[in-house]
Amino acid sequence: MQRQRLEVLGEPPARAQPSADPGDDLGAVMVESHGQSDDRGLFDVSTHRKLLDAFGGYAALLADVAARFAAWDAARKQVEALRNAARTAAADADYLRHVVNELSVLAPVKGEEELLAGERAFLMNASRIAEDISAAIGSLSGDRGAEGTLAAALKRLGRMGDEARKAIEGPESSLEQAFALTQEAHRDLNRLLSQVELDSGDLEKKEDRLFALRDAARKYAVPADDLDQFLQDCAAKLDSIDGGGAKLKAAEADEAKARAAYLESAAALSDARKAAAGKLELAARLGKAIPLGWALDEKAEATVDPRVAQKARRLLPLGGTRESGSHKGYGLGILVEILCGVLSGTITALNEVQEPRGHFFGAINVASFRSIDLFKADMDRLIGELKSTPPAHGQERVYVAGEIEFETASERAEQGIPLLSSVVKGLRQVHNSALRLRAAGRERRPERAQALV
Repeated sequence: MQRQRLEVLGEPPARAQPSADPGDDLGAVMVESHGQSDDRGLFDVSTHRKLLDAFGGYAALLADVAARFAAWDAARKQVEALRNAARTAAADADYLRHVVNELSVLAPVKGEEELLAGERAFLMNASRIAEDISAAIGSLSGDRGAEGTLAAALKRLGRMGDEARKAIEGPESSLEQAFALTQEAHRDLNRLLSQVELDSGDLEKKEDRLFALRDAARKYAVPADDLDQFLQDCAAKLDSIDGGGAKLKAAEADEAKARAAYLESAAALSDARKAAAGKLELAARLGKAIPLGWALDEKAEATVDPRVAQKARRLLPLGGTRESGSHKGYGLGILVEILCGVLSGTITALNEVQEPRGHFFGAINVASFRSIDLFKADMDRLIGELKSTPPAHGQERVYVAGEIEFETASERAEQGIPLLSSVVKGLRQVHNSALRLRAAGRERRPERAQALV
């Protein structure tokens, strides 16, 4: 172990200020500034707030502030999202307008490409198809065609006498149906032939339309059948951009209202805390009662008088009373005294002399007990289970040991350490006292305060 000396302007802290300055307890100030003890480290603003809220009974007001802040925060995020969308949309607006204008002129229809492709393939073979249709018509027409043959057959049957008419009714009816169907097919083929000859001149138009659809599909990287949906989507986005200004203004108005509501509620809470702080300070100055179970008097009797408790210096362990678990707090307290005081050979809580103080730092080689990976996995699982536990009423989340201190350290490293006005005043008094000592040129004593590290 290595001992280090603590000096202020070359003097031990106990003698670094004139005794004529009442209330200037440099040791207490240094302990508080260092944050060695939770009961003295009052720099954490959240500690002040919790104390004042508990003292004033402001749980409902605090919940109202939290709810209004959440509403304001949600409104701010909505405004920011709309602004980001507006910035992104502004860059895309020209592109979207071009797409909508071009595709609106093209007016694509779902399924049109497939239809045009089929018509194009048909028209590209129009001459051969016309020859085949003409040949088919020739097979039906003329004396030797199907129509002439069927007509001749019906004519022959019609010449038969009455004695045979009844026997040929079935075949004659079938021939009449066949003749009618053949005539209908002949007419359809003639119409088709005329259409082929007429549409053959539209091949160029159909190809132009088909190629225009395919060019647009390649340009916008969407299937030709999806061009109509792509047009609708772009039009909807463009409408959203054009109407985005109104939405943003409405969201900004909502955010302003939410902010005003939050500030109003926060101001009410702040005023209430100021009132509670005044009452709390007055209670402390007047020595008003402390909660039962915090301390004992010189006769080891429970006391609610803070002055008696301060004089007796008999603070009860964690839990206060046995019914509240003080026997466990007592055991934990003794364990700390053994490790920090007895083991290190420094002071314990029962010593009258308050120096030197000892600290205990221990390390456990986890690998001597089990696998490091398994230990980490179980530890992560335990922390996860603790963090997933529903928080108590009025609390935002469940913390694990050291988490608050880690977050506070990060915050302090970035934003600095806030100081109470009383602490600033005390530090200035210490500074002024030290300067007076130096100016007076007092003889420095060899006595030194020892701090065990």
